[in-house]
Amino acid sequence: MNNQPNLFDEFTPTGEQEWLEKVVVDLKGKSIEALGRTVGEDIAISPFHHADSATAPTGPLNANRANNQWEIAENFTLNQDLSITNKAILHALENGTEAIQIRIDRLLSQADMKTLFQDIEPGYISTHFHFLDNDHILDTMTAFAEITKEKKTVKPGFRGSVSTEEQEINDALITWGKTALPNFKMWTVINEKTEPVQSLLELIKAGMQGATKAAGNTITSNLVFHVTIETDYFTEIARLRALRILWANVLKSTGHDPLLLPQIAVVIKPDPTTDPNQNLIRATTMAMSAAIGGADRITIIPETSGDTSVRYTRMARNLQHILRMESFLDRVVDPAAGSYYVETLTNRFSEAVWDQL
Repeated sequence: MNNQPNLFDEFTPTGEQEWLEKVVVDLKGKSIEALGRTVGEDIAISPFHHADSATAPTGPLNANRANNQWEIAENFTLNQDLSITNKAILHALENGTEAIQIRIDRLLSQADMKTLFQDIEPGYISTHFHFLDNDHILDTMTAFAEITKEKKTVKPGFRGSVSTEEQEINDALITWGKTALPNFKMWTVINEKTEPVQSLLELIKAGMQGATKAAGNTITSNLVFHVTIETDYFTEIARLRALRILWANVLKSTGHDPLLLPQIAVVIKPDPTTDPNQNLIRATTMAMSAAIGGADRITIIPETSGDTSVRYTRMARNLQHILRMESFLDRVVDPAAGSYYVETLTNRFSEAVWDQL
C-alpha cells in the first residue's frame, strides 16, 4: 500500500495556550480549575489536557505483547460430588470460558483430580486453584500434576496459578513447581481495595516482599496480582496501567529484569443493592476498563440468586466475547495510549505510590 500524504498538513496546529484562551472565553469567567475533579483521596485532575504538556507514561506497557488478548475466566466451587463440578466446568468451556478458577476446600487425591478433570484437557486452557487453607496445597497440586501426564495436549505445558487466603510465599511450592508445573504461577497477591493509590501501594509493597528475597528472581517470575475493580471507568484503566509501570520499576530497583511482567487477574463483582440488569451494565463498563487497562484474565461474577443464575452466568461470559468480537478490544496492544487524560492519570497514580515506597 502506498504511503498516503498527511491529511492534517493543511490545518494550522493549535497549541495548548491557544486552546486555553478559547476555553477561558467559553467559560465566561468561570475558572477552569473549578471543573477539575479529585480522584482517589487527593489527586486533583484538570479537565483539560493537551499534547504540548502531556507526557506518556514510561514503562513496559507494550513490552512482549503482540496484542491485548485476555482470558475469559469463571469461578467454580467444589461440590461434594466432584462429577457435578466437572459437568459445570465442561459446560462453561463448551460455551467460551478459557480459564477456570476452582476454590479448593479440602485435600484432593489423584482419583479426585481424575474425576474433576474428566474429559477436560488443561493444556488448552489455564487452570487456577484458590486454596482456603494451607494444609494440603502441595499434596493437591501434586495430584493435579500427576493427572496432567495422562492428558493429550498440543500446547507446551500447562498454564495456571495458585492462590491462598493468607497470600504467603510458599518456598517449597515454588521450588516444586519449577520442575513439576513450570508454567504455573505459584504466588498470588490479592487486594480487594478500590481506592486507587492505596490499593496500588499495598499490591506493590506485598510484591516487594518477594522481590527483595534471596530467591527474588524465581519468586517474582511466579507472581500474579489479583485486583478487584470498581465503576470509575478511566480511573480503573489508569490503575491497571500504573500497576505494570510501578512493578517494572520495583524489579529494576531490586536488580531484576523489569520486563518480567506479572500476570494481572481482575475480578468484577455484582453490587448486591443493584438490580441484576443494572449490574450487567456496570459489569460491561468495568470489563471494558479491565481490558483496556491490560488485564491478563477477567472474571465477571454473575448474579447467582434464584432461577436466573444460569442466564446471568451465560450473559456474564458472553459480555466478554462481545468486547472481543464486536469491539475488538483485544487487537491493539495498549488501547489507552494517546489519551492524554488516561496517561496523565496513570502518571499521577504511579508518582503518588512511588513517593510512599
